[in-house]
Amino acid sequence: MNEALIQEILTLNPWRSGVDTPVVFQKAQPYIVRLQTEYLSLATWDELVLVLTGPRQAGKTTLGRHICNAVMKEGRFPTVVYLNCDSPAIRAWLSDIRVVRELQREFNLERFILFIDEAQRLESPGLLLKQLVDLKLPIKILVTGSSQLELRSKVQEHLT
Repeated sequence: MNEALIQEILTLNPWRSGVDTPVVFQKAQPYIVRLQTEYLSLATWDELVLVLTGPRQAGKTTLGRHICNAVMKEGRFPTVVYLNCDSPAIRAWLSDIRVVRELQREFNLERFILFIDEAQRLESPGLLLKQLVDLKLPIKILVTGSSQLELRSKVQEHLT
């Protein structure tokens, strides 16, 4: 992992640069409670990929942040790594399943939430997610994408 990529990840995850402090994942925005929020926060989803799709500005990232905070508050996963695929560097890096091992090594992580935002920008998000699931690592994977049809078709073919 090169230094520029590490800095990009630290910019997206400012809590990673400090010592072991409790993470509150960007709670500044007001949150509108959704009907399924409590259900999506259950431990049942911890071993499955949770994919949130919908139109632009519908609150997918905000919902994802809320779910991350709920899961961390319960202690099931102590921290989150947020990756935004709007960044060309993040997109290029996410083309390989070694990302999880590199994150674990670089940031001294074991169990964590991997939050991939704007996944529709990836070349093959479904294949990446399938490969990550097949590794059976102790991580929770949460993905958002605003281009609903494009993301759904790219993901569904691999995770059905």
